[in-house]
Amino acid sequence: MKYEFTAQARVDFLSAIEWYHEQSPAAAQKFKLRVDLVLGRIVAFPESGALQPDGVRCVLVSGFPYLIYYFPDATPIAIVAVFHTSRAPDSWRERESPSE
Repeated sequence: MKYEFTAQARVDFLSAIEWYHEQSPAAAQKFKLRVDLVLGRIVAFPESGALQPDGVRCVLVSGFPYLIYYFPDATPIAIVAVFHTSRAPDSWRERESPSE
């Protein structure tokens, strides 16, 4: 099984990498690596994330204050948000759904 970022989730991810890169290129690399590890886990074990309303799941990025929200039942798995934990946890729901 594969995954695919929604356009907005990709912006989340790239913006976070850019922010970390401005702080430290090494931190940006570490963040990207940790996100890649989470994405691998999501593909291998799609039901492993914490279940949220509406069937979405989320996983914490180890070592970083980010959550990855995804729909495990979509084909491919839909990554819908890469959110900093300080943001309102449900604000990503205002976005387009992966099927739109």
